[in-house]
Amino acid sequence: MPPRPSPFRRAAAVLVALALAIASTALAQGTGRIEGTIRDARTGTPLISANLFLRSGGQGAFSVARPCPACFGRGKIIQTPCGKCRGGGSVEDSSVVEVKIPAGIEDGQKMRLAGLGQPGAGGGETGDLLLEVHVRQHRQFRRKGRDIYSTAGVDMVDAALGTEVDVQTMHGPISMKVPPGAQPGQKLRIPGYGLETSDGRKGDHYVELRVRIPRNLTDEQKKLLEQLRRAPTAAKR
Repeated sequence: MPPRPSPFRRAAAVLVALALAIASTALAQGTGRIEGTIRDARTGTPLISANLFLRSGGQGAFSVARPCPACFGRGKIIQTPCGKCRGGGSVEDSSVVEVKIPAGIEDGQKMRLAGLGQPGAGGGETGDLLLEVHVRQHRQFRRKGRDIYSTAGVDMVDAALGTEVDVQTMHGPISMKVPPGAQPGQKLRIPGYGLETSDGRKGDHYVELRVRIPRNLTDEQKKLLEQLRRAPTAAKR
């Protein structure tokens, strides 16, 4: 007769998701708080407290081996079960945990929180909690890897003659030089002002120029532009 399998089984990992702003991912040690209720993906039983949602993975056809519903694979039936756990060996509990989010974390990246998953069957080892991080879109910044992209508006004359503009970065506002002859859509690079990852590598900040063309011109402004248009071709380059 084959040996009876042990009733003590380690629980499977539980997957939840956490949404963060782009600015939070730039911090050296970002944090997220998990509050609310996480439930078992199969039974709906509350497991721990969390303000996140549970995701169960896997698609397509599959088969699942389940233990006896009467004894739960322990080989014996409790005649007088505990009033709190009803013989399941675990009860619902609430908790709040603080999670350190590493700097520069990528969208969709998963973190494993050991021992915060489902309780193991029959007193077995508790599973892990897989935290899937999603980076929210920002109204001003766009992220590509460690680099950050934004836009800045400059007047037509300033783009032609050169100027300085104030730029908001992940690390605070700075003054950026716009070279003479700057073109619409031109990207100016600010080294080291992107995201810094946990290994110390820094990205860059790229500013795309939006050149503003005036709609309403005074007579004097029209006269000056006409003079520029009649100027030698070499002067227009």
